Amino acid sequence: MVLGLLVYEAMDVVYHVSKITYNSASFVYNWYYDININHLDNKVKHDEEHIKKLEERVAQLEQIISNNKLAIEDIDTSQDLSAPITNTNTNTHTNTHTNTHTNTHTNTNNKNQLLLCDSI
Repeated sequence: MVLGLLVYEAMDVVYHVSKITYNSASFVYNWYYDININHLDNKVKHDEEHIKKLEERVAQLEQIISNNKLAIEDIDTSQDLSAPITNTNTNTHTNTHTNTHTNTHTNTNNKNQLLLCDSI
């Protein structure tokens, strides 16, 4: 019974001495490098809030992507988009400047081009 008491007390002393040593060393380390525990807790809370906001944004983007995939599947794909694009609507006009320089502009509006741009 005396042996058990001595072992128990020895373990108790080792535990408390090691705990005091660890707490003292961590206090000195934090003091030397000017680390504030409250500041770290606030930073962790801020980072958690930031992560939640980013997760919400990712969910919104995934929803937008899935909605766009559904919209792309609804587009009439009976037309062969690999065929060369022909100009169906061409407007040409000429502007003459005072220095007798002539510029010709061609505006092309094609349904296939608009569909490709919208799907991207």
